[in-house]
Amino acid sequence: MNQILARAPQSPREPWAAWLMGERAPQQGGAVRSLEGEPAQWPAAQEVVLLVPAGMLSWHRVTLPRLPRHRWPQALAGLLEEQLLAEASSLHLAVAPETAPGVPTWVAVCDKAWLAQALEVLHAAGRSAQRIVPEFEPGAQSWQVLGPAQAAQLVQTGEDGVQVLPLPEPLLESLGAWARQADGPVPALWAEPAVAEAVQQALGRQAGLLPLAQRLRHALESQWNLAQFDLAASPGKRWRQRTLRGWHSWRQAPAWRPMRWGLVALLLLQLVAVQTWIWRQSAQPQQEEMKAILRGSFPQVTLVIDPMLQMQREVEQLKRASGSASAGDLAVMLSVLAQSDAPAPRRLDYSAGQLQLADWPLEPARAAQLQSALALRGYQLQANGAQWLMKVKTP
Repeated sequence: MNQILARAPQSPREPWAAWLMGERAPQQGGAVRSLEGEPAQWPAAQEVVLLVPAGMLSWHRVTLPRLPRHRWPQALAGLLEEQLLAEASSLHLAVAPETAPGVPTWVAVCDKAWLAQALEVLHAAGRSAQRIVPEFEPGAQSWQVLGPAQAAQLVQTGEDGVQVLPLPEPLLESLGAWARQADGPVPALWAEPAVAEAVQQALGRQAGLLPLAQRLRHALESQWNLAQFDLAASPGKRWRQRTLRGWHSWRQAPAWRPMRWGLVALLLLQLVAVQTWIWRQSAQPQQEEMKAILRGSFPQVTLVIDPMLQMQREVEQLKRASGSASAGDLAVMLSVLAQSDAPAPRRLDYSAGQLQLADWPLEPARAAQLQSALALRGYQLQANGAQWLMKVKTP
């Protein structure tokens, strides 16, 4: 999950500026780090998002006629003429994601001059907001009580939009008054930690905690983008923004974790396969060369499976045929064993270059030393149950 750096508004009329950083969030319970100084001094970010406070937006429900999208602003101004408190030309209008003509949709309205000034602050510092999202949006019925206690607000979201209601002190009395005026029981209830206890006392029920980091992350994950019509980015820029958001979501969302691990496993498997193929390709000429040497030196060998092992066996046979002692002869093996200064075994059993040693009082430490010494002479000594097996090392 990306780390969030945020510039908190100094008043309810100022927007949030959220910086989504590429680094992973520190282990602080998802805390939001504060942006200090002027925008020009803020660090580079993967995405810059402007959050419009809930109190700066009004919400309206309309059904657009079947018109081209570039004519929607004029159509919205006509549909909302009686609902707006100011001239449509002084307001910025934005429709819900995936809005289609003939289907009821939400329209978010805010002061155009206010929004332009907020964007100009970033633009003057050489920064630009990739998205503009609402702090809250219409949806399931819920109450969110935001602190601090001396300036608390009640944000009601539901099918009728988003309403922001001030909660003057004393908080207990004002919240209780709003609860008594509510039509029906209080819906899902959330509260910031600073006012959670007061909310529980006023309403007689426990509210779910709504930390600042959770609230901002929920807003940043919204599908809304108020940068529409005259504030809309160019098609190329929108494509780039969607691509970046899709990439960040795929890379960090828990739902995509199995696919990410599967892709990593597939890439590793491909890497191992390529390395194996390269090794085989490089080893093949050497194998062919060894086969050619074996066939040239010992023409009687017609079937070549392991050139090194077969060549060693042919050399041993030549030694035995000429009367020369080979490393696998019993006399040679006993001589090497005697030179190692090892205790004598009580029983021996020799067969085809392998010497079985039984009833051999060999301590573990002495056995390790003896194995190392015999290895230098070209022999292998290994435990075989209660016995030991000595044989010539194969290449």
